[in-house]
Amino acid sequence: MNIYINGQAVTLTNQSTITDALQYYLSETQKKHSFAVALNCDFVAKSDYAQTYLTHNDALDVLFPIQGG
Repeated sequence: MNIYINGQAVTLTNQSTITDALQYYLSETQKKHSFAVALNCDFVAKSDYAQTYLTHNDALDVLFPIQGG
């Protein structure tokens, strides 16, 4: 199954969840930071990542906060 994470095409196995996609996509350092996830433009609660299954051509956006002043 192909999905897009932050616009990048990624191939995952069928029955993959958001948790699986994040495990594949994020570095160990990125996993330690706060971030939000949107699936097809709808934000998903962190508590739902493991129960939300992805389908072919889904678009997953991983958004990190930007600090500045």
